[in-house]
Amino acid sequence: MSDVLILGGGLAGCTAALHLADRGLRSTLVEARARLGGRAFSRALPDDVVGPPVEYGGSWAAPHHHRLAALARRLGLDLIPRPPLASHRFVRDGGLHETPC
Repeated sequence: MSDVLILGGGLAGCTAALHLADRGLRSTLVEARARLGGRAFSRALPDDVVGPPVEYGGSWAAPHHHRLAALARRLGLDLIPRPPLASHRFVRDGGLHETPC
């Protein structure tokens, strides 16, 4: 028997279950799909195509996502840095500035 019912097995639901377990509570995750993970999902390319897995979403973390980085460390997961894909350009104080996305 569970103490808590969690609807949704994405990152938030799985993290909630982990934090509840840290406090000695049992939880049940109910997920609509046949797998956990929500939008954090990737698939390998077909055998005849060379390349890394295709990310379907939820797989990017920004440097300010400290809680996600801490969770990855706790679970022994590596976060792989990537170069900026784009940048934001803006004018401030009469000068052009650029920040990576």
